[in-house]
Amino acid sequence: MVSFSDGAMTIEQAGSYYRVHYSAAGYYAGTEQRIIGHAVGRGVQFLALSDLTAEQFEALRRGHDPTTQAELRIKATHGDTERANWDCTLSPPKSISIQALVCGDERLLQVDREAALYAIREVETCALARHHGGKEWAETGNVVAIMFEHYDSRESIHGEHGPMPQLHHHIFIANMTRLASYEWRSLDPQQIYKARRFIDAIYMAELAKRVQQLGYDIVRKVDGSFELAGFNRRQIEAFSERAMDIERTKQARGISNPSIARDIVLETRKPKRDCDPGGAEG
Repeated sequence: MVSFSDGAMTIEQAGSYYRVHYSAAGYYAGTEQRIIGHAVGRGVQFLALSDLTAEQFEALRRGHDPTTQAELRIKATHGDTERANWDCTLSPPKSISIQALVCGDERLLQVDREAALYAIREVETCALARHHGGKEWAETGNVVAIMFEHYDSRESIHGEHGPMPQLHHHIFIANMTRLASYEWRSLDPQQIYKARRFIDAIYMAELAKRVQQLGYDIVRKVDGSFELAGFNRRQIEAFSERAMDIERTKQARGISNPSIARDIVLETRKPKRDCDPGGAEG
């Protein structure tokens, strides 16, 4: 599944999100591993980025070149708010997380990364910027994005087993893109938002293809997603305590409206905390 933040993060929000979320290792990452952002997208090639340091992330969220500190775009405001980035999350089916993180098939980690990168290339085809004094649109075909790989979900408000296995990628899409004239501009996300369902379909189709190339059979679902064959509903739900929290709350309140359901996600969200893989239960 592919989801995008409802709006852009401010510079302050992006900094806080990096400290408590993007760069935080979880239970399934192991005690010695920290999360390193990997630069992705055609835009990063112009900036010669690969693995990202905290200092380079700081420059990007402020719209600066991470190497020279030169300002790459003018102050990117929307109303009175300066926009730093958009957050995109790519999550494979739960059975893939279980098979990769619990059963230990690390090949699935790699094919999910590859499918995520494939989806980001589709995001780039939707990248727009304004030029000629803001009077015209330009298709730029590039974004500056940082991918952070995480391995667990937030804890359930009712569960007693600690974080559940949930492979997913957070994509920090910086508010900058380069024109064919080599000038940098703020990124306009309107076409990216319009293409969300298509990007989701591309990600799932590419992931399904790569999973089958590894020798797995899959069971397709009516919504376009899939699960690995051999996993039943009870097994999926046993490793989905967070999702069950949300579903129980929605059913208890008779909620089906997607916009209201998003509020339930926030309401039932526990704060992240450090976990000890050696001492946690489950």
